[in-house]
Amino acid sequence: MNSYKKLALGTVQFGLNYGISNMSGMTAENEVAKILEKAWQKGIDIIDTARDYGNSENVLGKQLKHPFRIVSKFPARADNAQKIQQSFTTSINALHTKTLYGFLAHDADLLIKNPQLWKVLVSLKEKKLVQKIGYSLYTPEQLQQLLDLKIIPDIVQVPYNFLDQRFKSFFRKLKSVDTEIHIRSVFLQGLFFMKPDKLPVFFESVKPVIKKLQLALPDMNDLAAWLLQFVLKEKNIDKVVLGVNNSEQLNANLSGLLNLYPINIDSENIISKKILMPNLWPQNFQ
Repeated sequence: MNSYKKLALGTVQFGLNYGISNMSGMTAENEVAKILEKAWQKGIDIIDTARDYGNSENVLGKQLKHPFRIVSKFPARADNAQKIQQSFTTSINALHTKTLYGFLAHDADLLIKNPQLWKVLVSLKEKKLVQKIGYSLYTPEQLQQLLDLKIIPDIVQVPYNFLDQRFKSFFRKLKSVDTEIHIRSVFLQGLFFMKPDKLPVFFESVKPVIKKLQLALPDMNDLAAWLLQFVLKEKNIDKVVLGVNNSEQLNANLSGLLNLYPINIDSENIISKKILMPNLWPQNFQ
């Protein structure tokens, strides 16, 4: 199977300075064009974006030359039917498209508190303005609450990586109702690539695992490829959102997927939820 087909292109870094290991800042527009061209050539045909990704949608609207399937997300502040509709209209106008492949609640708590808002998404789908609807999650508890409310997503986006497999127990249930599972946070916002000794005390419990990984795979491109392979081998995952800062990084990630890394590393540490969830990290470190 072509692993590239299982990848989606993340675009937060096209509109924001994103990722703790990102030293190059927001991706320049000419570089965005190169990334999009390379992704399309390699068979990556889904783009993940959001209204809250700064200028990302506007940049994409100017640079998109191929018929990518686009997934966007409306923000938590779009807390009524009119605001969700406005967010959708703003997104498609910025992206210069009439429809979206996916339209998700960026903050699932909004639907938990206001389950009637799901009808707005259903309506967009019925009008064929959106092919698939769903939500982005931080915790398995959110997912359980939404399933209990009978809010069954066409697409769900969840964090999943070598250290964070909290959602794995839900995968089979989601596939049984034909939900597409999209994965983010494969690199935990770049935490895997940070020098453990330079990390604040907050990350103390995760330092030994990062150290072990970096000793086994000292080349950061190899480490990135191994982390990607770890997620891609999970058969129930449909798409893995990969964010890159430049086309060279995308090339390196894709090339690495062709390599074999005969290493066996276990994460024997119990990693605190506050480390697995970047929104709980110290404010000056996000």
